[in-house]
Amino acid sequence: MFNQQSKLLLSQVVMQLTTFVGIYYYWGTFTILDFFIIIASMFFFAIVLIETFVHRYCAHRVFELNKKVETFLLYCSTLTLQPPALVWVPNHITHHRYPDKEGDSHPGSDGWKTWFWWNTYKNNMISGHTVKRLLKNKHYRIQYENFFKLYYLFVIPCFIISPFYTLCMILIPATFCFHITSFINVLCHIPGWGYRNFDTNDNSVNINIFPMSCATLHNNHHANPSAMNNAVKWYEIDVAYYVIKLLKK
Repeated sequence: MFNQQSKLLLSQVVMQLTTFVGIYYYWGTFTILDFFIIIASMFFFAIVLIETFVHRYCAHRVFELNKKVETFLLYCSTLTLQPPALVWVPNHITHHRYPDKEGDSHPGSDGWKTWFWWNTYKNNMISGHTVKRLLKNKHYRIQYENFFKLYYLFVIPCFIISPFYTLCMILIPATFCFHITSFINVLCHIPGWGYRNFDTNDNSVNINIFPMSCATLHNNHHANPSAMNNAVKWYEIDVAYYVIKLLKK
C-alpha cells in the first residue's frame, strides 16, 4: 500500500505531531534534570549519530570504527527516523557529486521538498565504493530491509512504558535532528545566509551556530569533504571532531 518514501514521510509526520502534542501536554512539568536529558539526547542524536556516524563515518570515511561500536551506532541511528544508512549515504554522495546542479539529490533551491526529504529514496542503493564497503557489514542490509519494524518495535514499547521519557529521549531529539539536518540542506545552500571561506563550485555557506557548527560549517565541508575537522578559523569550533577523536580506532 505504501512505498518506502511514503512510509518515511508518514512516520516523520506522526513523530513530529506526537512531539509537539507531547510538549504541549507536559509543558510546565519539565524539571531541570529533564531539560538536561533532552539536551544530552539531542547531542547524541544530532552530533554523534547523524553528523559523526552516518555523515562522517558512513558517507565520507573520515575515520575508522570498532565494528561493535559501528553496529551499535547503526541501530541507534534508526531512532532518528532519518533514512537508513544505505539510503542516506547514496543521497549524500549524489549531493556532493552534483552540488546545486541538475542531479543534486537535495538541492537547497527545492526549498520545502528538500526540507521534508521529498525525494529521499530516489538514489537509494546506488553502486559505489562507499556503499559496497558498508555492505561488508551485514547489519546495514538488515537495517535497510527492516527499518520501520526496528523503529516501531523499539519506540512503541518505550512509549507504553513511559510516554514522558520517550518524548524527552527519542521524540524531541529526533524532531530536532530532522530540522537541523533540513536547515543545513536548505539554508546552508542559499547565498547570503552565511559566509564562505572557500570558492567552491556550489552555493554552500557557513552558518556558525555553536554547537551545531560542526555541521553548519558547510562551505568548509564542501571544500574538503574528507576533513576530520571542519573548523578552519579560530572562531570556528567543530564539536564532532572531538567526538571522532573519542570514537576512532
